[in-house]
Amino acid sequence: MTITPASLLLAAWVLAAAPGADLAGAWAAADDKRPGPVRILDCFPNYDHYTFTRGAAGRWDVTVRQVYHGGPALISFRAERLQGTFTGDRLRLAGEAFEVLAPGVTSAMPLPEPQRITYDLRRDAVTGHLVGTRGGAPFRLARLVLVKPADGKDCGPAPP
Repeated sequence: MTITPASLLLAAWVLAAAPGADLAGAWAAADDKRPGPVRILDCFPNYDHYTFTRGAAGRWDVTVRQVYHGGPALISFRAERLQGTFTGDRLRLAGEAFEVLAPGVTSAMPLPEPQRITYDLRRDAVTGHLVGTRGGAPFRLARLVLVKPADGKDCGPAPP
């Protein structure tokens, strides 16, 4: 098989035309419209982390982990399990949000009941972000890039 410029162009067109073909991987909530990924210093797991994986029959499976700290120790985190599909330029996800205690943590208070959650997102051609709503409220996701600190000194103390 010979690879020609025309075959590369055709392959790029096929990938670009395949809805959601490039969603796989890590994403994070974005608070602005700057193009490109969200870059987070990877010191403490205190960021929302969305992981997209291609499921069966063209569906997308998404897991979300929203971490909370109580002093330097992880106490609990919110998580979501979602599934959805791309139709045209629209990604619709539905699932449930729930709270999980960190390993080894006990609580006298019961955890909140899982809540139904939906997302309705479209790809922004300018920023590359997924933009729309989460539970009816405005929401934006961008690719997540974790930046490793050079020597750990950039991290500072654990969040409160």
